[in-house]
Amino acid sequence: MFGKKKKRRSTGVNNRNTVGTSANRRRRRRSGGGVLQYVLIGVAVVAVILVLIFGIGAGKKLYQAGKIEDTISELSYACNNMDADALLDVIDPEVADPLRMWAAVGGVNKNEVMGSIFTAICELSGDVDVEQVLSSITYDVEDVQIEDEYAMVTADCTMTVNGEEFARYVTCYLQNIRDKWYIMDMEMSVDGVS
Repeated sequence: MFGKKKKRRSTGVNNRNTVGTSANRRRRRRSGGGVLQYVLIGVAVVAVILVLIFGIGAGKKLYQAGKIEDTISELSYACNNMDADALLDVIDPEVADPLRMWAAVGGVNKNEVMGSIFTAICELSGDVDVEQVLSSITYDVEDVQIEDEYAMVTADCTMTVNGEEFARYVTCYLQNIRDKWYIMDMEMSVDGVS
């Protein structure tokens, strides 16, 4: 009497003595359509994998494009403020590092050297105030193309020379060295100005 418990049979009535409803009944699975289910699941898995592969690649390019635009922005800042350190931070390290070393060994202020260079340019260019020209530079990036560790940035650039505004098309060539983008070369022309 006390040793074994009897199993209760389901009568369709729950423990509260109410009649069973459809919410309380088990549903039966349909049979058939199994192959279609597997095909649909397979297609969904392939779609997710493709989105992950191509989505991550696109995300990486967008991330790199943002870093490249930051480099161009830093160049603009360096020019606008005649900041030699900022300029040396964004140009080819094979050019910047010897200049830094020369300034350090000679105990020379890099901004003074930059000012001297611009003064010499001013003397060559006549009545042009190079500092005013550099501080007036604005740009609008039009396109960023990335190919492995190289990039090409095209931008519309404006500057004011003796009170007159000039528009130029600038192409910057960059290289990624140790996860940082540097400007390796630059061209300026009137072709392509929008």
